[in-house]
Amino acid sequence: MTKRARAGWLIVAVMAAVCARPVRAQQTPNIGKVEMDQVFAKFEYFKEKAKEFQELSRRLNAEFDERRVNFPLLLDEEYNKLIELRNKAPLSADEKKEFERLTRLGDDRDAQLARLSVLEDNKITAEEKKLRQQLMAIRTQAQEQQKAMGEKHQATLAKQDEDMSKEVRSRMEAAAKAIAAENNLIAVLQSDVVLFGGIDITDKVVERLNAKPK
Repeated sequence: MTKRARAGWLIVAVMAAVCARPVRAQQTPNIGKVEMDQVFAKFEYFKEKAKEFQELSRRLNAEFDERRVNFPLLLDEEYNKLIELRNKAPLSADEKKEFERLTRLGDDRDAQLARLSVLEDNKITAEEKKLRQQLMAIRTQAQEQQKAMGEKHQATLAKQDEDMSKEVRSRMEAAAKAIAAENNLIAVLQSDVVLFGGIDITDKVVERLNAKPK
């Protein structure tokens, strides 16, 4: 969950049941308030999921950077095969040759394209011109595929963040509502929107969130 998402949260737990029943003087309904920074800092489920998200983000970014920097002229099928062989052990003799070929392929294409790009049109053969066009097309396609890979990774991270946010929000609201019912509170708000008064239930919320199911 991003810091922006956390900063914009407002827990509101309106307790219709509390408002509906008669209230004695010593049980006057009140507002509960929660220090959200403390909740996020102590909520074990959130910390666990945040760590998982950070690890996923690190892994996907590293994967994207490796392809962009080390294998910029490999196409999807070639890059995926290279990674498959790199993660496989042991490799057969043919697989080792294929792995070595794919490892060199990007650099070979880059060197060829660099050499052909500086040749003047009147000094380049038809075969070299055709090869240059093919290599330029491969470079363009590879760049498009790298961009698609980056967009896919970002979509994966966004979905992960959204799912985690929904679950964390659901658990926090459930805890706030339960505590509101137990303490005769008509609402629970973030402490930074309460100008004065209110009952601080931060510790109770944290305790309930971290309680193991019975």
